[in-house]
Order: sequence, then C-alpha cells, then structure tokens
Amino acid sequence: MTDGESDIPVRAVQAWSDGRGHLYSTKEAALLVEIERVLGHFGTGESMAPGIARLIAAKRDELMPLLAAFGPDTVKAISLDLARERRGAG
Repeated sequence: MTDGESDIPVRAVQAWSDGRGHLYSTKEAALLVEIERVLGHFGTGESMAPGIARLIAAKRDELMPLLAAFGPDTVKAISLDLARERRGAG
C-alpha cells in the first residue's frame, strides 16, 4: 500500500445526467432519454417513444436538413393543424 486510498473499492467514473438528474454511462443514453421525453408517451400499452427516439438518432443526418427547412410559419401551421385534429374540427 503506497497511498491511503489504494485499499478502498471505489473509483472515479464519468457519467452523464439527463434533465431530471438521472445518471447514464454514456452521453448517447442520456440524450435518447431526453428525446423520448420530448416525444412523450404514445401508443397503447408500452410507449413507442424509445424506439422512435433511437430511429431519430440513427437517421439524424438525413433528418437534420429536412427539419432545418421548416420555417417558423410551417411550424405554426403544423401546430394549428394538430390542435384542430385534437378538437375534432378536422
């Protein structure tokens, strides 16, 4: 034993935290949880959000140019359409 800490069974590790403070061993795992949270729960029974979050992450290079092409007016129109659908005013 050369130093006082070599005999204790603990060590420093790197971890990533999501927005709620939960720890993950990789940055990617924490980011996927955040994407899932943004998507919300959908589907009957178990949510489809985790699978879709992984698909979005895997396809991000193809999606980014498409998402960047949306302007503020497009986003507002989509939001209005979704609100109408939810009210049943279709």
